[in-house]
Amino acid sequence: MLRRILRSLATFIAIFAVYQAYARVAVPWMEPPLKATRRHVPTTAEKSDAAKSASKYQLLLSNYFPKDHWSQTRPPKVITSADETGMLVVDDWKPLDAKPNVEDDGRSPARVAINRFAVLYFPTPPRAGILPPRDAVILEAPQGARLDFADFRPERWQIGEVTGGQFPGRIIIRSDMREPGPADDLFLETADLEMNSKLLHTDQPVRFRLGPNAGVGRELELRFLAEEHVRPKESGLKLPTADSLEIRRDVRLRLQLETDNQLPGAEKPSASDSQKGKGNGAANPPVEVSCSGPFVFDFVRPYRASLDRDVELRQLNPAGPSDQLTCNQLDLYFAPKPAAGGKVEPIVSEPRRRQQRDLLRLEPAMLIAEGHPVVIISPARRAEARGERIQIGLREKRVQISGGDDVILRYGPNVLRAPVIDYQHPSGETGASLGRFRAKGPGSLEYRPDPTKPGQVVHAAWQQSIELGREQGQPVLIMDGRPGLMMADAGGLVADRIKLSMRELEAATAAGGVGLSIAQGSDSKGKVRLAPDRLTASGGVEIQSPQLVGRTDELITTFRLQPEAPPAAAAGSQSTGGVTSQLTAPPRPGASRQSFQVDAERMRFEV
Repeated sequence: MLRRILRSLATFIAIFAVYQAYARVAVPWMEPPLKATRRHVPTTAEKSDAAKSASKYQLLLSNYFPKDHWSQTRPPKVITSADETGMLVVDDWKPLDAKPNVEDDGRSPARVAINRFAVLYFPTPPRAGILPPRDAVILEAPQGARLDFADFRPERWQIGEVTGGQFPGRIIIRSDMREPGPADDLFLETADLEMNSKLLHTDQPVRFRLGPNAGVGRELELRFLAEEHVRPKESGLKLPTADSLEIRRDVRLRLQLETDNQLPGAEKPSASDSQKGKGNGAANPPVEVSCSGPFVFDFVRPYRASLDRDVELRQLNPAGPSDQLTCNQLDLYFAPKPAAGGKVEPIVSEPRRRQQRDLLRLEPAMLIAEGHPVVIISPARRAEARGERIQIGLREKRVQISGGDDVILRYGPNVLRAPVIDYQHPSGETGASLGRFRAKGPGSLEYRPDPTKPGQVVHAAWQQSIELGREQGQPVLIMDGRPGLMMADAGGLVADRIKLSMRELEAATAAGGVGLSIAQGSDSKGKVRLAPDRLTASGGVEIQSPQLVGRTDELITTFRLQPEAPPAAAAGSQSTGGVTSQLTAPPRPGASRQSFQVDAERMRFEV
């Protein structure tokens, strides 16, 4: 026993001796001695640099907020996105979680209470040395918010995406956009928003304005686009991309469609009415839209605004009754305005950047209405369209109507009926005065060449199609499917196919011409006058007229224009030679009219 105690004591003495040698010899050589240091007091230059760093963002924000705004009265806390297109400006925040929870992927989710904050989107990122971009989109929440972040470690400059939150009180979204003045400004106001990772929602009223377009409604829902290419571990603020916006109830819109009427080519009001309308100061009257269902705007191409159930659209007309459109569903398609000078813009594949670029310069491009039926009425222009689906291209001035036997297109006294109608009004660039149209399926056309002579009516009917196009720059009318032409007091013509070539003439020189536009204007100064040039009928041609009855396989008629003779000269002169002269000459008073019957393989006339 005594031996063990002596061994333990010897071991302890040896260890103590080695430790003393290490502490007295090795430690002073390996570690420097401790020295007392003075506390560093920041210099005036260092304080100035810190103040400049804090005020850098205040100088930028001073372009978007007034001098008494909280972001200007004291330096705010600012967090920017990695690409500098987003900025979160915070007055102060307080974590609501007692202990941070770090997940396996390194993220630290957190709930944060923010006193006051603003979010800025920069479609044009700010750069030092240049003017601040005026197209910044600003969201303000004066009463603060409670936000859930997927990752919130500001001390490490790691701020993840917002996964949820509540925004009590008033919310404002605004932007001066690109043009000086309020012509294209953005403004949206609502209250009490709630959000998660997929959508943002409120039951409160909402009102908005984008340039001349404005609207009100209730119960807003903004859905976000899932961006799979965003990596969770990326540092910096992450802002969601809008997918669609929906206003579910009490929707009222006031839009500027950049057109003075709903139907391209409709008759315009008289000159006196136009002068009355100048007092209103609007070349293109605004459009008022209402519906009992939801309004949805799709931010992803195609940019589309949809209205559902009991849709009514009225275009105000200061010169007379308003134009009206009624349908079950209305879709308005928007497109970015073409770049100035025809420049080709680069393709942007990233959805958020493409949205930011396009949304600043959208304009209505196309309108599609569906219903049972869709009805468009323009009383001041004596125009009407009816069908189950009507598509109007605002840029190309084109209207397409479909929907079975009830399809109708009416301009003044002229009426076109067919299952499918496609009409395109001529643009100013082409220099043409007469538009194009095509009708498919069995249909009919009732046309009055001279509105001052309602008794002169041209009736046309067909089984397949009718098309008004152009050949060598001149109008050509083609009818297929056993078409028939009939004019009051002049008889009729039936064939398998009829082709009528015409010439456009100035109104002052159009002797013998007729106005053959289905959208004929009421102003004689600008009225299009057409003269027939050549008519070709083929396949089982049947002629029925007071002076000629006949059958042939092909009929060719060539028209020659002659100056109109004065009334006295016309009454005293009469052609007496040839069959053609006898067919075309007016009967003498009291004389019996001659009649001819001709059957031949081919007939050719000159009129």
